[in-house]
Amino acid sequence: MIISNFFRALKYMATSGGNFKFIAKNIATIYYVINNSEFGKQLPESQKLFATALCDTMAYTFSGKLSEDDIMEAVFAGTVIAEGSRGLYKKYENMKNRDLINVTMQIEALIFSVDTNVSPIDIINSVINNRKKIATTVNKTLSLGEKCDIYSVVYDNVNIWINDKDFRELVYLYDDDKISRLRAKFGKAMSEMYGEN
Repeated sequence: MIISNFFRALKYMATSGGNFKFIAKNIATIYYVINNSEFGKQLPESQKLFATALCDTMAYTFSGKLSEDDIMEAVFAGTVIAEGSRGLYKKYENMKNRDLINVTMQIEALIFSVDTNVSPIDIINSVINNRKKIATTVNKTLSLGEKCDIYSVVYDNVNIWINDKDFRELVYLYDDDKISRLRAKFGKAMSEMYGEN
């Protein structure tokens, strides 16, 4: 019975987009708000993506289920690692909003790893299999902008965070130095994965 329900849930997520679309829509709306704010206009893309991911996962960081470092690593994986890849991301390198889509996929995998008892490899495969739905949702949401049905609620919540001094200081921590430290931390794995010396 439990296995049957598990496969039904996976089938629902795979066929209708399930939470994949919901999370992607939320992340894209958060990004839209940040990107068009005075705060966002001052940030490099890497910090906008981190601020977006942080806003989306705030409940998880407050509860201790995820740390700020988990979020930083997800943003790093969605941007820096994807740049050097020759495999999974290669065919998407010219995709519109590629980094936001990759970061969205990383955040979705993190959220599902906390919210479900599904194995990590099954979560990753499910996220990858739903990449097209995630990308379509991100692009559609960004094109809707303020006309998106969740815009006003997201706008109000995001503005609370981006005007908070502690939140801003945390966003500023995801800088070139932090990215260099993450690159060093994951350097060996990246080299093995992509055959780099």
